[in-house]
Amino acid sequence: MQIRQIIHTAAAIALSAMTLNVQALEKDQALGAMEKVYEATINSYYSINGFYNFSANQADKEQQQEVQFAVGSVEDLMIDIAGALSDSDLISQVDAARDAWLTYEDSLSENIEVVNDTGYTDLRLVGELANYNISFNDALNILYKSIAEQTASDDVSKENESHNAAKMVALMMTKYSARSTSTVSQVYSREDESDITLDVLAKDFDGTLNGLLSEQGNPEAAKLLDSAKTKWEFIQPSLVNYNENRVNFIVNLYSKKIIENLQLASRI
Repeated sequence: MQIRQIIHTAAAIALSAMTLNVQALEKDQALGAMEKVYEATINSYYSINGFYNFSANQADKEQQQEVQFAVGSVEDLMIDIAGALSDSDLISQVDAARDAWLTYEDSLSENIEVVNDTGYTDLRLVGELANYNISFNDALNILYKSIAEQTASDDVSKENESHNAAKMVALMMTKYSARSTSTVSQVYSREDESDITLDVLAKDFDGTLNGLLSEQGNPEAAKLLDSAKTKWEFIQPSLVNYNENRVNFIVNLYSKKIIENLQLASRI
């Protein structure tokens, strides 16, 4: 019993020392960490979106490789994020995101195994997979906002706007794939009433993209955003009218190109 008390006391002292040594994030540190968390979010969406396409194409090996690439990217990014924020007071949020990731990753592996073994999805397991992915992205979003709040900078604010726009596209693509790749009522959504439908998301993104274009003063970045706008106008009707003709391949292709345009524009 005494040994256990000593361990708890030592842990409390260590935690206290860590808290006292916490330093506010510098701008460059914050921007770097935000970029890593953002990339982890995008690849999280890519992983489950890839699974939907994998399951709809008779366990297509190319689609499975895309899933594995996204998973590997998130793994590397989570290590980088932990390292970047190891001296901050956000490490508990990093740990929470890591735990959520491991739960989702286990579920993803299980779902892939089921499809490889049977050729079909298990609707219960796929529903759990969506919930775990949403929980992981929520944990990343909390961490992202905490990093941004610790650093008052116009650069951080601009980065936030661009990242949010790209995450909206990734979310729309994933929601659309969930519906388009299933013959049943498969959805990627929250269980509560806070879930936002595709048509509402499309309207929000349209306003966000127009805002980014109007605020952009760099000609090269403006050209990239204009390219994103052209691609967006091509797939927007499909997302707004998501219950009509299903053109999942086109929506996937153009969504990823829009995300790439937004990423490149934000880095100029």
